[in-house]
Amino acid sequence: MRTVVKLMPQNHDYGEEFTYGFTFSSLSPKRLVAQHAPVNCKDFLTDVWWSEYTGRPSGKIYGFSWNPGTLPVTDPVRRIALCYTGDITSYKDGLGKLLREFDVAQGASPSEIRVANKGAVLIVSFDPFWTSRPYLISAYTSLMRMGFGYADEGVAKYLKQNKFLCEIDRSRSYHITPRLLAMLNGRAWPQTYHQFPTAYLAHNGGGILSWTGFA
Repeated sequence: MRTVVKLMPQNHDYGEEFTYGFTFSSLSPKRLVAQHAPVNCKDFLTDVWWSEYTGRPSGKIYGFSWNPGTLPVTDPVRRIALCYTGDITSYKDGLGKLLREFDVAQGASPSEIRVANKGAVLIVSFDPFWTSRPYLISAYTSLMRMGFGYADEGVAKYLKQNKFLCEIDRSRSYHITPRLLAMLNGRAWPQTYHQFPTAYLAHNGGGILSWTGFA
């Protein structure tokens, strides 16, 4: 039986500076139904989880808004529908291996990936740990993009090659790769959603690139 995710149409009112080719859609914890229109900018997922963990509406941020209670923080698993261009089935195994390397390093349950919509969607199921802090959902969704092309050659070697499909990941690799490698070595950052008074501040200042003193 084929797996089908019910996606929403693209929302062209979202103020997304870049078109990456990749899109993320948060899925219902009980059904394979998208809870928002596909987003290119992964920082909108920070808005989602800022709202859920603080219990406050995000307000409108670059056209995107979120109300808490849609994705319960107590649910035992998170799911995101990841899309790129065409049939992305061939990326499933390598991406899964890369994500699970970071799961092990950070003490999270192993991520699982399923193919859906005739190869147009990868359903990534992962530990709620990865949404528990702003920098963690930022890092995890970065890895979801960067993992397209991983062939089990070793995570450090792969990341340092900087051959990612997404141009924004290539351009920021010099800054993001050392932070990801620190996480691969088990490093953590005591950042919280509550330290950001608004979702807007978390959106713009809560990502993996804002982590200082990681080395």
